[in-house]
Amino acid sequence: MDLMSRLSDGYGKLFIFSGRATRAQFWTLYGTNVMIFIAGLFCAALLPGSLGTPVVIFGLVMVSFGTMAAAVRRLHDTNRSGFWALGLLIPLVQIVVVYFLACPSVSGPTRYDAHESGHRYPTIEKRKAGAAARLLGS
Repeated sequence: MDLMSRLSDGYGKLFIFSGRATRAQFWTLYGTNVMIFIAGLFCAALLPGSLGTPVVIFGLVMVSFGTMAAAVRRLHDTNRSGFWALGLLIPLVQIVVVYFLACPSVSGPTRYDAHESGHRYPTIEKRKAGAAARLLGS
């Protein structure tokens, strides 16, 4: 997958929190978002008076939201819950989340893309019933 297809795929799913994102897709999108934000800071510095503040705030919100959505999809690709992405807001937990984001993808289906592949994972009740049956030896 080349750079343009990774970016178009990433920005096409900017507000989508389901599905998966590979390491290359996530880090390409993240790096591009950082460069866009830095360019926005330079542009805001050129604006007269207090016009730059709303530009910076809007840019920060959009870049952060897009990065969070991509982080959730990346965590799904490593078979982890997307709620780990909230750890990016907590300073010391960020280290763990960045480690998870850098982990390799899980080959095969994960529990977060079961609806896409048609594979259904067992419900909690079925797992409990299966565990009870194994304990009873039937």
